[in-house]
Amino acid sequence: EVPLNKDDSLIMRGQIDRIDRAIINEEVYLRIIDYKSSTPAVTLDKIYYGLNLQLLTYLDIALRNAQHLLPAENQQHRKLEEILLRPAGFLYFPVIKPRIAPEKPMNEEQLESLRLKAVKISGYILAERHVLQAMDERIRQGRSDLLGIKLNKDGSFSKGSNVLTEKQFAQLRKHLYLLLQQAGKGIMDGDITIAPYKYGNSYGCQYCSYKPVCRFDSYLPENTFRILPKLKFDEVWAMILKQLGNTE
Repeated sequence: EVPLNKDDSLIMRGQIDRIDRAIINEEVYLRIIDYKSSTPAVTLDKIYYGLNLQLLTYLDIALRNAQHLLPAENQQHRKLEEILLRPAGFLYFPVIKPRIAPEKPMNEEQLESLRLKAVKISGYILAERHVLQAMDERIRQGRSDLLGIKLNKDGSFSKGSNVLTEKQFAQLRKHLYLLLQQAGKGIMDGDITIAPYKYGNSYGCQYCSYKPVCRFDSYLPENTFRILPKLKFDEVWAMILKQLGNTE
């Protein structure tokens, strides 16, 4: 439930495919996995624009309602309020058989490495090595083919690794609620503006079931796309911090 004002709320309903938990150093980490029959890609700018909020919403809900999710035997005889809950990440996991085409004879270990690379998991994970090691022990060798993450020689994450700090997860969750409130208020205000998005080669009309109602026609001068430029990692965070009123 997302409050919009003193009288109205946005009620959201959904089903989380899978929630994983790990207890590390008496801290509880939660990870969301959503299974897909395709290979969708999660990018930070899509989250910023509100085009892909599913996984982030699931993670936020899981963290907010952990008292209903954590088995009592794993609370180590402590009150839940005393347990530090932390986000481990969120991932799309494609449930399709990966296609591999080895260019030379390989042993089973090499083939398994190729299979892992072909899985194409997409999402964001907490930027802490002990959490990554709990997900894939192979990160100790400097890379995880399953998670698509590499480490530099100094132990830092290589450029392009989809990792976020805990503070960044918290900022994303705040941004999420701003987007949900904006959507809810738009519904309550009766906003039915015909302005589908266009992001790269994808646009909001591709899989829309309401074309007969909307009748969007790009040849009409009053029907225009909302052009959403692709943003780099630093650009997204600068815009999120500005929106949150944070100049850090």
